[in-house]
Amino acid sequence: MKKQNRTDNGTFSRIKLFYVLILMFAVLLLIGCDVNKNSSLNDSNDDLSEADDIDKADNGNVIDREGNDIDNNIDGSIGIGSDDNNEIGNSENDVENNINDNIKTKIDFLSIKNCTGDNESFSAEINGNDVVISHKIKYMCSALLDVNAETEGGVLKIYYDNVGELDRCRCVFDINLKVNVQDKVDKVEVYGFKYVDPITDLMVTSYDLLDKYPEDVSEKSLIECRTDADCVPDSCCHPRGCVLKSEKPVCEGVICTLECKGGTLDCGQGSCACVNGKCAVEWKNEIKI
Repeated sequence: MKKQNRTDNGTFSRIKLFYVLILMFAVLLLIGCDVNKNSSLNDSNDDLSEADDIDKADNGNVIDREGNDIDNNIDGSIGIGSDDNNEIGNSENDVENNINDNIKTKIDFLSIKNCTGDNESFSAEINGNDVVISHKIKYMCSALLDVNAETEGGVLKIYYDNVGELDRCRCVFDINLKVNVQDKVDKVEVYGFKYVDPITDLMVTSYDLLDKYPEDVSEKSLIECRTDADCVPDSCCHPRGCVLKSEKPVCEGVICTLECKGGTLDCGQGSCACVNGKCAVEWKNEIKI
């Protein structure tokens, strides 16, 4: 019986030792975690201690260990809050002002409608530095208009460029624009229609004076007609062109054939119209000759 008790006591001692070892191992694991954590905290504290080398002085500027004013150095290097920055800013403003000074004429508003069916007309109103123009003029239906403006010797000059296509169709373009000018102007002149062939780069039509304000009586001869009603066929029979009413042919007693000749105004191929102040044919359904 005594031998059995010693055996039991030995087994119990081994079990107790096993649990003690497990407990010690767990304690070592916990200690290792704390060591790693403390090491991380120490690294963070080192970083913070380096940041503490830069302190705030009484005047609010940032001072390093050697007493240098880091805040001012930074501002001076990139121009923030420094006199250099003001000079740069003024230079930029000066450049911008110079650019604005070079823009003597600016189109503030532009509206173009084609084939409105209205009658041709022109008006201009000069109000200080603003010039308002309303222009209804007949031109090619397929045209795409580009409008430019410039001032020269007290005259505001408007230029119409056709950047579209050419055709024989004619309709009224309703053009409205407001131009701001820096130089004083008392006259307005409108020129058109310039067209440059996009393939050959050759100028097909140049600028002609279309209208002006105020209109000089001495220059009214430049504008032959105002409306289509001012123009008539240039011949009694098979006309190929148009002239002013004052130049219409005398057809009394003239007998014409009833055939429809191609390239004439016969049979509704075309009609007389006032185009850019000149009497011309407005072709519609031309018969090939």
